[in-house]
Amino acid sequence: MLFKFFLFVLTGFLVISSLDAGVLAENELEKIVFLHTNDEHGQIENFGRIAWKKEKLKENYNAVFLLSAGDIFSGNPVVDHYNRENGEKFPGKPMIELMNAAAYDAMVIGNHDFDYGQEQLNLLRQKADFPMLLANIEIKEKALLEKPVPYLVETTESGTEISFLGLVEVGSRGLPATHPSNLEGLVFLAPLKAAEEYEFLARKSDIVIGLTHLGLRKDKILAKEAGFLEVILGGHSHTALEKPEEINGTLIAQAGSKTDYLGKIVIKYNPAEGKVEKRKGSLLPIDEIKKTNLSVEKKIDAFQEEMAYLREDIVAFYPGGIRGQEQLGSLLASAVAERYDLDIAFQNIGGVRSGYLPPEISRVDIYRLDPFDNEIVIVEMTLEELRTLLANSFSRRNSIDLLPGGGRYEVRVNEAGEVEKINIWGKDGEKFAEEETYLIGLNSYVAETYYPLPPLQKRRELSETTAENLITFLKKNDKIDLSQGDKTAVRIERSGAKGAFVGKCPLPLSTGNKTSQSVSAGTLIAEAIKVAGGADLGFYPTNQLCPDLELTKGPLNQEILDLFFPGFRYENPVLIFDLTGGTLEKILINEIKRTGYAVPYQFSKNIEYVLLHTEESRTGIELYLEGKRIEREQTYSVALNGYEAGKWQQRYGFLKNKRQVGYSEKEALLAYLDYMENLPRELWTERVEKKKPR
Repeated sequence: MLFKFFLFVLTGFLVISSLDAGVLAENELEKIVFLHTNDEHGQIENFGRIAWKKEKLKENYNAVFLLSAGDIFSGNPVVDHYNRENGEKFPGKPMIELMNAAAYDAMVIGNHDFDYGQEQLNLLRQKADFPMLLANIEIKEKALLEKPVPYLVETTESGTEISFLGLVEVGSRGLPATHPSNLEGLVFLAPLKAAEEYEFLARKSDIVIGLTHLGLRKDKILAKEAGFLEVILGGHSHTALEKPEEINGTLIAQAGSKTDYLGKIVIKYNPAEGKVEKRKGSLLPIDEIKKTNLSVEKKIDAFQEEMAYLREDIVAFYPGGIRGQEQLGSLLASAVAERYDLDIAFQNIGGVRSGYLPPEISRVDIYRLDPFDNEIVIVEMTLEELRTLLANSFSRRNSIDLLPGGGRYEVRVNEAGEVEKINIWGKDGEKFAEEETYLIGLNSYVAETYYPLPPLQKRRELSETTAENLITFLKKNDKIDLSQGDKTAVRIERSGAKGAFVGKCPLPLSTGNKTSQSVSAGTLIAEAIKVAGGADLGFYPTNQLCPDLELTKGPLNQEILDLFFPGFRYENPVLIFDLTGGTLEKILINEIKRTGYAVPYQFSKNIEYVLLHTEESRTGIELYLEGKRIEREQTYSVALNGYEAGKWQQRYGFLKNKRQVGYSEKEALLAYLDYMENLPRELWTERVEKKKPR
């Protein structure tokens, strides 16, 4: 008996030892983990947790890989403005050193990874202990970039070969979305076509992983067309997929942005038969990783301390802070228009990377708001040239893209969403006149990418960046006038261009005054996602509605939906989760305080709420369902889009019983419109009351 026991222990020891050595027992499946992040944008705070998690998983899996799907730079001043000890700028260094410390295995080069220029990217690649992959790029004569490797092949200790293929999205001009000056001499191939050239990887290796910076929509197309990919680990659209989507046998995963999440894909591979037996994926909120790697934490603290002077340089104080992407974009543009006495200036909304400036505004807050070092360009333009610029910018996203300072403008479109006319007013309220020329302020990214500008003699390029100009502006202005209301508007004119009919509005559909009341367009989408998910309540973020837009009663076309709801292009899924009434009210009042909006969310037609306030502040809400006060202890099912649900989870903790409906927001709305013969007039009922508590 003693001999049998000894033999049992010895056999167990040999099995464990074999596992540690990477040698699998006969018929044993190899367990491989792929941890992934994307769109980190310089957020360094969580690398200690990521490093700890990778090391911990090695205890139970045969192989663990840690990967990034690109855009590791641009967004954190500690990274973007990092200085060497001698004061020489070395942007990006903290990010690379921390990814080295966390033991990343590979990344794909995203569009914003070119933001520091080709020479700096070369230096950063030399410092990285991991390869930066990119397959759909060609290096021409004027380029400074050393050619990236297109793919990486890794071999596990058990002999399984895994290939990682890197692809980046290119825009309509054939370039990734960065300043064109960063891309001189580089030619980018269409990523889907380039992928076809690497189908041989399926024969060369056992598992092929797409490491892509394409966005979820393009990842789905890639999965359909490149069937040799086992998994796509994606980025670019900042989508938090709680569970991977499966298209054409390929799993597609993405982990939000800014390391709010750590994605995890587990593959069980059968070496004897040469095939994948099982796959599953999940998304882990980073806050749920309670332990950290202390040596990595020390590096993070050191970088934060080195750059503390950015936080300590206070440039302005504005009571209550400044909220809203549109308002902040107009602030950037207004600072340019006023400083250089221009007729009007513009800031692209994609360059506004923060939605909030705190009451005490530091240099680090400005650099978070505007991280791209875009310089100011002053251009002399005719009214017709200016209209062309604004029409082209509107067509890029089918929504307002250039935010004005020192004036305002409106875009008039037909029922198919096509621009018919643009009207522009200056700071004095006078309408811009035909046959006149005007001095216009732009940032260099807009000047180079949006529209061929007039000849060089009609423009002046300054060395000052828009961020530095805003710092100067705020330091010189004790008071900031932000009371001018909306500076842009979209007007839909019934002109006979029908588009694709999807329904009929018995009353005008509007987003006007969306931050202080319920609006019909907001109620419509909130009701649609509630019905699609069979939920008790539906909510839609107010800031995801196009501002100041109205459609007169009559036919509703699919093209118009994209105007009302610009966020549809991100294909956010509808999620359902459970909350108690008390928790829901707490979340809503916190969001009111955080955003400064009386109505931070639009809601389904069965909801009303009373906003309680004093002269100084908003103090609470009373939420009503079907006319009755919501029960604080009762659990309700709530419908919300996946992006916003991720933000709630980040701010307020785990959302119970979270599940996907199977519809995107747009699909839910189209299904609702198809189901409803006539839209209910309750969608147009005002359901927000504001009163002082007794």
